[in-house]
Amino acid sequence: MPPATPRPRQLGRRRADGHPGDGQGELGFPNAASLTADLHSLLVYEPHQFFLAHQDSEKSDDMVATLVVTLPSSYTGGELIVWLGEERTAHRGSKTALSLVAFYADCRSEVLQVTSGDHTHLQPAAARRCQPPDGRRGNRG
Repeated sequence: MPPATPRPRQLGRRRADGHPGDGQGELGFPNAASLTADLHSLLVYEPHQFFLAHQDSEKSDDMVATLVVTLPSSYTGGELIVWLGEERTAHRGSKTALSLVAFYADCRSEVLQVTSGDHTHLQPAAARRCQPPDGRRGNRG
């Protein structure tokens, strides 16, 4: 049974011990699971460009989430909006650091219109891989 869908979160935050979070626990996966990410899009938004609200299509049978990596840049507008049911969460990139946002594949998302500057996303699909008890690598678990 898949984990309950949590509220979308911005990942990559620092844990209480000061180390960066890996995002896996924040998505509710068990310790035996690992995530892989295969790049499928490089999106560059220039002024007046946007992406309408949509639900990502699954790129593989074991795709469980979308990971959006926003490259550091100076821009205005262009917020990534993630919808979980009626709940809306806005995410903004950074001028100086990578920004990571992950959300389950059944969430809707959109990118608001960029008003100035360039805004670049790398968008891999995150797939779940679980470690079976016998130590062999598997796709589901």
